[in-house]
Amino acid sequence: MIKSRITRQERVAEARIYRAQLTLFLEKLWPALLPALGMVALFLLLTLFELWQFLPWIAHYAVLAALVGIGAFLLIRDLKDLEWPRRGEALDRLEKDGKIPHAALRAREDRPFSQTDEDSPLWRAHLSRMEQLSSKARLDKAKATADRLDPWNLRYGALLLLVVGTFIAWGDFTPRFWNAVSPRPAGSIPATVDLWIDPPAYTGRAPVILVQSKANPEGSQPGIAVPQGSTLHARINGADRRGPGRARLIVETDNIGRASTDLSRSETTLTGEASLSENAAITLTVNGRKASWPVVVAPDQTPKINFAEDPLATEEGRVRLVVELDDDYGITESFAVMSLDPDQDRPLDTPAITADRATDEEIVPVSGLTGAYGVRSAELTLTDHPWAGLDVNIRILGKDGAGQEATTETVSVTLPERDFYNPLARAIIHERRNLAVAPDSWTQTSRSLDALTFAPDRFFDRPTEYLLLRAAYWGVINGRGENVSDLIEEFWPLALQLEDQALELARRALAAAQQALREALERGASQSEIQRLVENLRTAMQNYIQALAESGQSMASRQGESQELEARDLDDILNSINELSDSGANNAARQLLSELEQMLQNLQITQGGSGSQSGQQQAGGQQQGDGSGEGGQQGAGGETAQRTGDLIGRQRDLADETFEAQRQQFDPEGTGSGAQSAAQLQQQQEELGSAVDDLLEDLDNATAESGNGTGEDIARSFREARERMAEAAEALESGNLGAAGAFQQDALDALREGADGISDQIMQAQQGDEEGEDGQSTRGGRNGAQAQVDPLGRPYGAPAPSTDIGIPDLSDPERARELILELRRKLSEPGRTEEEIDYLERLLERF
Repeated sequence: MIKSRITRQERVAEARIYRAQLTLFLEKLWPALLPALGMVALFLLLTLFELWQFLPWIAHYAVLAALVGIGAFLLIRDLKDLEWPRRGEALDRLEKDGKIPHAALRAREDRPFSQTDEDSPLWRAHLSRMEQLSSKARLDKAKATADRLDPWNLRYGALLLLVVGTFIAWGDFTPRFWNAVSPRPAGSIPATVDLWIDPPAYTGRAPVILVQSKANPEGSQPGIAVPQGSTLHARINGADRRGPGRARLIVETDNIGRASTDLSRSETTLTGEASLSENAAITLTVNGRKASWPVVVAPDQTPKINFAEDPLATEEGRVRLVVELDDDYGITESFAVMSLDPDQDRPLDTPAITADRATDEEIVPVSGLTGAYGVRSAELTLTDHPWAGLDVNIRILGKDGAGQEATTETVSVTLPERDFYNPLARAIIHERRNLAVAPDSWTQTSRSLDALTFAPDRFFDRPTEYLLLRAAYWGVINGRGENVSDLIEEFWPLALQLEDQALELARRALAAAQQALREALERGASQSEIQRLVENLRTAMQNYIQALAESGQSMASRQGESQELEARDLDDILNSINELSDSGANNAARQLLSELEQMLQNLQITQGGSGSQSGQQQAGGQQQGDGSGEGGQQGAGGETAQRTGDLIGRQRDLADETFEAQRQQFDPEGTGSGAQSAAQLQQQQEELGSAVDDLLEDLDNATAESGNGTGEDIARSFREARERMAEAAEALESGNLGAAGAFQQDALDALREGADGISDQIMQAQQGDEEGEDGQSTRGGRNGAQAQVDPLGRPYGAPAPSTDIGIPDLSDPERARELILELRRKLSEPGRTEEEIDYLERLLERF
C-alpha cells in the first residue's frame, strides 16, 4: 500500500514537471516567433487593405521579397538557439510559483552518500519532510515574455487591424491574395472587360454598355435603369489564370441576396450572364480592381386595350376591328376571342344552340392589332367560319412581350357569310351551321342529306353532285355524332365544289403552281427547272381561265378597269418572267410574279356579268373615278408622298443619332457630351415636328376640298407621329435618351403608316375610271394628256381593246443583263475601297 501510494505521487509530480517545461518552452518560443509574425501581419495588412496597388510593380516585388527575406532571417535567428527546458529549470519554476522553501522538490531527488543510510530514521524523516513541502508546488500562468520585445503592445493594434481588414475584404480575399503575390509589370497587357445589359427584345431598347473593352473601373459607378427581364452579360479577356478567384461577378438583390455568377472559362476569356428581375447591385472584381453599379429595374406595365369603334361587318364580307392600345413597350400579339350569342333568334326549323357550344370560345389570331399605343385597325375574313351568319360575342385579347394580357369589353356582331348560288351548296352550308351550334343534331342532318339525294335521275343534272352528297350522307351516318368537328371542316370545301367544281380545282392548281415557281426563284434554281415550272404555271393558268369561261364569269378587274384581260396577256408576262430569270435577274422575276398573282387575285367573279355585287362594284368604280378626276390631284399626291419620304428619312437619321448619343452617355470617357447632344437633338426633333405640322395643315385642306374619307385616316397617322415627336422632344429635354429613342421609333412607324395610306390613295386615284356624263372615259383625252400605264405597261381605264395591252419586251432583260455584267466588271477592278465594294454589292443584290 505504501509503495503504491508513492508511485502515484511520483506520476503526479512528473506530470507537473512536464507542464512546467512546456510553459517555459512557450515563453521562449513566443518572443522568438514575434518578429517573423510581424512580417506576416504586415503582408496581410497590405493585402486586406489593397495597399499593393499603390506600389509600382518593381517596388511591389522588392517589398514582397524583403518581407519574405526578413521574416525568414528573424525566424532562423531566433529559433536556432531554442532548446527544451531542463528538468532543473522546471523544478525551480514550480518551487518559485509554489513558494516552497528549502528547495523541497530538488531535495526529493537527492540520494544519501551510502546505500545503508537510505534505511536510517533520519533520512526517512528528511524525505517525509520534503514530500510534505513539495505537495504545495504549483504552476502559475505563462509570463508575458513578449513585453521585452514589444513594450508598447503594438502587437494588439496589429491584431485589431487584421480583424477590421478581414471584415472589409470578406468574400474577396482570394483575388486580393493572388494580386498581392503576383504583381504585373506596367508594360503587360491588362485584362479587358466587356460588361453590358441587354433589355428584352420586345422592348426595342438598345443595350446598355457598362464597360466596353477596357480595364475594369474601380469604385462605385453611376446608377442605371433597365426594363424588367433584362440580361446582364460579362466577357473578360486576358484574365490571369494563375488564381481561381481573379475575376468575380456578383449580383445582389433584396429578395435573393448576394449571388455569385458562374464565369465560364476558355483559354483566355471568361464569360457569364445573369437575369435582372428586380433592383440589384452589380459588383465586378477583376485582378483586384472592384467596381459596382446600382441598377434600377423598371417593371413592365400591364397593357390596356379597348374598342375604339364597335366591330362592323363590311360590304366585302370582312369584320372590321378598331381598337385603342396602350402599353409601355407594345402589344406583340392580339387575338379575337369569339363565342356564340346564346340569346340570338334562330329559325324554328333549326336546332337551338346547346349549352356547351354557348360556352365554347374560338380564338383567331389578328396580326394588325399590335403596337405600343394608339389606334389600330384590322379586318378579318371569317366567311369560311362555321359561325358565319350568326351573332357572336367578340372581344380582343392582347399580349405584350412579357406575356401579360389585356382584353376589351365583349361586343356582339353578326359574322358576314358568303353567298352561294347553287341550292345544294346552300343546303350544305345550312347543315354545317346547324352542326356547329348543336352537334347532337347530326341525325337531322343525315335525314336532310338523305332527302336531298332522293330520286337522283330526276333532280340531278350532274352525277358528281349526287355522289358528293351521298358521300357526305354516309360520312354523317357512319360517324354517328363522333366526328362532328371533322364534318364541319369537310362541308366547306364540299360546298365550294358544289358551287363550282371545275373552278375550285383550277384555282387550287394555280395556287400550287405559283408557290412552286416562287420558291424556285427564291432559292436560285437552275434555268431548266424555272422553265419547267413556268410551263406548269402557264398550263394551270389556262385551265383556270377556261374554268372561268365555262362558268360564265368574266376576267374584269375588281379595280374598275373596263377592258377584260386575255390569256395572251398573261402568257406574255410568263415569258418575261422566264427571260428575266434567264438573265439572272431573279429579284425582278419575283417582282413580276407577285404582280401577276395580284392580277389573278383581283379578277372579279360575277354571275353572268350582272347582279348586285357587280352593280355595287361598278358604282364604286364610278365614284372612284369621280374622286380622282381633278387634274392636279395626282400631282399633289406625288408631292405629298415625296415630303413624307423626306420626313421619314430625317426621323430615321435623328433616331440613329439619338442611339449614338445614348451609347456615348455611358462611356466613362465621354463626360459632359451627353447633355449637349441631347439639346441639339431636341432642337432637331422640334424642327421635324414643325414640318409635320405643315404637312398636316396641307392634308386637312386637301381633305376638306375633296371630301375623301381616306384622308382622315392618313391625317390620323401623321397626328400620332406628331404626338410621338413631341414626347421624344420632352424626353430629350430631360436627358432621357432611351425613352426618346422609343418615341422616335414609334413616330417612324406612324410616318410609314401614313406614307402607305398616301400610296394607296394615289393608286386608287390612278386606277379609278373618270366617267363623264356620256359614259366615255376622259383619262388621257382631257387637255391632251396621255393615258397612264401600270407597271406592266397597260393603260388605266382606257377603252382601248385588249390588243393594246403592252408587256415589257426583251429590252428589259437585256438591260438587266448589261447592268449585271457592268457591276461584276467594276467589282473585279483592283484598288476599290471597302465603301465602293459594299455599294456595288448592294446594287448587284437588287438584280
